[in-house]
Amino acid sequence: MVDPMTPDEPDEWTEVDQVLRAANPLDGLRAVVIRYVNSGTSHEEMIQRMEQWREHLASEGREADEDVVLEVMDLLVGFSGPGTAL
Repeated sequence: MVDPMTPDEPDEWTEVDQVLRAANPLDGLRAVVIRYVNSGTSHEEMIQRMEQWREHLASEGREADEDVVLEVMDLLVGFSGPGTAL
């Protein structure tokens, strides 16, 4: 199993941070996660990465961004409406 990246790894974290600061962070983060999953990252690994992102955001007091990560996590595990799961 590949070790999940941490928010400290600049390429990944920079991209996540940028999409969370964009006009539509939910769609942006959803696209990032889809790209990772399509390139072979397992759902389990993706959940681990997203949990690290969420923890990092929580430590910075970025509650709204943390909520976006949680929402995309819900989409990834199937807690979503028809046609919206990743």
